[in-house]
Amino acid sequence: MIREGRKIDPGILLILAFFIVLLPILFKPWVHGADTIGYYGWLRSAVIDGDLQTADEFAHYGMAWLNTFAETGLRDSPGAVGSALLWSPWFLLVHAATLAGQALGLPLIADGYSQQYVWAASLASSLYALIGLWLTYLVAQDLVARKLALLAVIVAWLASPLLFTCTAIR
Repeated sequence: MIREGRKIDPGILLILAFFIVLLPILFKPWVHGADTIGYYGWLRSAVIDGDLQTADEFAHYGMAWLNTFAETGLRDSPGAVGSALLWSPWFLLVHAATLAGQALGLPLIADGYSQQYVWAASLASSLYALIGLWLTYLVAQDLVARKLALLAVIVAWLASPLLFTCTAIR
C-alpha cells in the first residue's frame, strides 16, 4: 500500500522488473523429479482422489518405484506436505473453475494432472518466491545499506537454486 507522500522503493521495483523479465523466459509449468511429484502428489491425491495415497501420482509420472511403504502398510510419499498446502488455494480455485467449465460444456479435464492445475501450482511457486525476495530485501535493508541489500538479494536469487525453484513446481 502506498501512503500519501510515500514513494515505492526503487529496489522493490527493480526486483519486480527482474522477475517480470525472467519469468516468461524461464517459466516451465511441469511436474518432474521425485521431490516435485512427492509435493504435488499430496495435493492432487487429497483433492481429486479424496485420500492421501500417492501411489497413483507416482505411477502417473513414471516413478512408482519411489513410492515406498510406510509402517502402516500404506504407500508413503517422500515429499513434505508444505508445498501442497501453499499451492492448495490456487489448485482449488482452478479445480472449481474447471468443474464450472465442464458444467458449461467446455472440454476441460478435472483430473489434477491437466495443464491448468500444473500452471496454477507453478505460478503460485513463482509468486511465493517473489514475496520471499521482497521480504528478504526488506529485512536486509535493516542490516546493511539499501543498495547493498538489493545487490545481495539479486545475487542470491540469480546465483542460487531459487532461480530454478521459482520458475516451476519444485
